[in-house]
Amino acid sequence: MTKKQKQTKPSSDMIVVGYYLSRCGDRSLGQTSQPPAALDIKKWMQAYDVFHSSLGTDRKPENFRNSMRNIRDAFDPFFDNGRKGHKRCLPLLYKEVFDKWKDRSDSDLENYVFDLRHESNPIEQVIAPDHEARTEGGTKVFVSYKRERDPELRKMALDIHGYSCMACSFNFEQVYGTIGKGFIEVHHSVPLSQAGERKTNPETDLIVLCANCHQMVHRQEGICLSLDELKKHIRHQKQNH
Repeated sequence: MTKKQKQTKPSSDMIVVGYYLSRCGDRSLGQTSQPPAALDIKKWMQAYDVFHSSLGTDRKPENFRNSMRNIRDAFDPFFDNGRKGHKRCLPLLYKEVFDKWKDRSDSDLENYVFDLRHESNPIEQVIAPDHEARTEGGTKVFVSYKRERDPELRKMALDIHGYSCMACSFNFEQVYGTIGKGFIEVHHSVPLSQAGERKTNPETDLIVLCANCHQMVHRQEGICLSLDELKKHIRHQKQNH
């Protein structure tokens, strides 16, 4: 590791993810926490890798994992997650994240964190669990971008549009009961990776989608479907079945 890499500070979104992993760790299977149940992952290394393509920037996978582990370690003493540690003064950015999210619900935090996994560069680096990524043959360049998001805009979008998918009408609470209450993903009609810095109108620029529909609008490399286009696909499929 070079001196420059050692001095690289985590981004604010990395800190939010580390806070989420610490706060929402799953203790249902024992005294020691496992990754949050919503990630559907059992190993912490794999949990860190989930966010590498969208937040890793120029960090190598192992360096990103170390950074995420250190962030999680800093927050762990503040939560009942089975890990021992002494509460210490948090660095300024960490404290800002802690204070910003401490009174928000787990579902709000989870929705925000899950949204970070989207809108990364379409070329994604796939990390094999507990192994280093390998390149064979030629040269591959993996690029990812981190875009700043405003959680208040997300909240306003939910207040306007509600929690039913605007494409297929799926509602998590209606299907899953209390564990699905307040869960939905918020999508930028024009991805931030394309639009860059701009003013966002939560009524016209943000839409709410279930996880499946959100994946489908990004399914084709380099193409982001509009809400009307996605609805057209759904209608066409229903008509043919």
